Amino acid sequence: MKKIYLEAYLFKNLGDDLFVKIITERYKNIRFYAQTREHYKKSTFNNNLKLYSNIGIGIINKLYENLFHKYNYVGKKLKDKCDYMVSIGGSIFMEKEDFSKVEKQFSIYDDSKPLYILGANFGPYKTQKYKNFVKNILEKAQDVSFRDEKSYKEFNELKNVRFNSDIVFGLNLDNIEIKDSNNVVISVVECNLKGLAKEKEEYEKLLLQLIHILITKGYNITLMSFCKKQGDEKVIKSLCKRCNTSEKKHIKKFYYRGNIDEALEEIAQSKIVIGSRFHANIIGLLMKKKVIPIAYSDKTINVLKDLSFKGNIIDIRNLKNVNIDKLDIENIETISSLDSNISSARNQFKKLDEVLAYDKGEN
Repeated sequence: MKKIYLEAYLFKNLGDDLFVKIITERYKNIRFYAQTREHYKKSTFNNNLKLYSNIGIGIINKLYENLFHKYNYVGKKLKDKCDYMVSIGGSIFMEKEDFSKVEKQFSIYDDSKPLYILGANFGPYKTQKYKNFVKNILEKAQDVSFRDEKSYKEFNELKNVRFNSDIVFGLNLDNIEIKDSNNVVISVVECNLKGLAKEKEEYEKLLLQLIHILITKGYNITLMSFCKKQGDEKVIKSLCKRCNTSEKKHIKKFYYRGNIDEALEEIAQSKIVIGSRFHANIIGLLMKKKVIPIAYSDKTINVLKDLSFKGNIIDIRNLKNVNIDKLDIENIETISSLDSNISSARNQFKKLDEVLAYDKGEN
């Protein structure tokens, strides 16, 4: 049995957990190894994934870093026992202020094992030095498949770089019942953690306006957290405190804690999805819901442009010009067909399929 070391953001974030779900279910005959600091139920992912805890190994990592100038002792051990390395994630190439931390994070990617980088976008970035650093990582990979054209164009001189639709467009929804109701799912983000502290109050006021308008129109609201660690639940609690008693009767809180199917079913039962979370919009579009994206970064805008999305996109970074009253909520257009995007999303795995001898007839 072939073995893959899987580098993923395993902190109970719905979008990233869907990446892991999709790849492990695609390759059922492959053994995957990954690290996490969370406690996942065995039923969360396919049983071909073995999760190792890296809780409490900070001292070991520090010693290992000082001795070998590399980061992550557990990751190194897991990588050594595997045949391939796969990095699967979205915003994994953002430039941080402390560049040395990024260098340590990616030091595990060396030339000892074939590397496949799937589903990412590049940026935001500020310096050419950082772009050159990322280019050096990409050059080592067997295959790099970005999820947006803008990221691809930054590195299209590299022959191993491609772009395809976001991996979540390839999600299998056969076991999820999709139907409309008078419910609206609103996914939230914590602005402070997205570098948007100044916009936080205006953003939350916007959500409160939307809640009020939608309840007035007869809708029920589900305020949805995609990731506790990234502050979603705090935002929901703050919003609920600021709603009046009559509004609270129409509001439900949904906290994602590794319960993938329940989260998908919650979105599947809605009529409208208002997505601050990138993948709330992707899932909503995939389920043919009416979608109002609220972008906190260019990654959402870039991917929606690639989809030729014609609806309104609210940008948290520019809320002064947003007029909620002009949003024609009842007549939001849906994208009629996503067949090409679904096919493109599955094409993220094209090169990995080849080396793993994947039989496309199985899915």
